[in-house]
Amino acid sequence: MKTIKLITVLMLIVTLSGCKIWSHVKTAKTEVVYKKISVELPVGWTHFTPPQHLMLTKDGLSVQSIKVEKFDHTGAFDAIEKSTSVSMQPAELADLFITNFKKSNEDILVTVDSLKPYAFKNNVEGFEVLLNLKTKKGLTRKLLVNGAVREYGFVLFSYDAPELYYFKRDIKDYNKLIDTATL
Repeated sequence: MKTIKLITVLMLIVTLSGCKIWSHVKTAKTEVVYKKISVELPVGWTHFTPPQHLMLTKDGLSVQSIKVEKFDHTGAFDAIEKSTSVSMQPAELADLFITNFKKSNEDILVTVDSLKPYAFKNNVEGFEVLLNLKTKKGLTRKLLVNGAVREYGFVLFSYDAPELYYFKRDIKDYNKLIDTATL
């Protein structure tokens, strides 16, 4: 009986501890992720904003997700122990991202479908890479990533979804979000 009461009390404490919950986006609004990083959130999605990040999903994170992440220069590529700097060219940054991603996800087959320069809304030069991800169980996912480096760190935007149905259905929402992004 004491165990049940203890578990109930602990669950109540965790629930009421001030953890920020997911919010449904009912109308278009701009969200500031970190300092000068802002995006327009897509209507119909739910979002959560932990410090220096933004996560969005429409049907659950395991189905599809949009993420906006800000990394410090020194912690940008932990798996390959590399950092970023403001002097880096977008192609070099993209190469480090792909290498780090592959090293962090050695249990899946990662192929690069496309890699090209990308210019953000406020003339910040970056990269865009489309990765094809295949799990050991045969599920194929697509990961579209846009990234750039700023004086305050490495900024990464990503859209991840299964290739079948979800990627094509929701790519327009990611493209709208990335088109509104300021860094």
